[in-house]
Amino acid sequence: MSNYKNPTPGKFPILAKSLCSVHKRPTKSCYQLLAECGFSMGTESYFATDVITRTLKNAEDTGVKFNIASSALRNNEQTCAAVVNQFKNNPNLGMWNFVDEPCVDDFKHLSELVKVIRNNDPNHMVYINLSATPKQSEKKTMDRKFL
Repeated sequence: MSNYKNPTPGKFPILAKSLCSVHKRPTKSCYQLLAECGFSMGTESYFATDVITRTLKNAEDTGVKFNIASSALRNNEQTCAAVVNQFKNNPNLGMWNFVDEPCVDDFKHLSELVKVIRNNDPNHMVYINLSATPKQSEKKTMDRKFL
């Protein structure tokens, strides 16, 4: 039996990344438009918890869940746990959008922080967008080849 929990119960999870332009924060009408277009989840990257709080409030009653993508989750174990505990019971939380394309060098550190998230919130999935991002030393070599 799978431990998978659908972040959008009763709906197929369809994610909209970068809900609004870079200069705007997602508003209630932005979430309503996403819902009308068939999206069930949205992600923006924020650090400030007050902005995350407002964004989760804007998602209320729209049927679209917000995925928290905050660099605060990746700072240290204490900060990570504090952010998770602040938002884990919010009904508009879809999942923890932890990191986008981490470098192989960071896997050990990130795996420890994923454990912190899971220990503090076993009810929401932790999403990591993996890519073939090499070690920092290999990346520098590759970057020079393409200059």
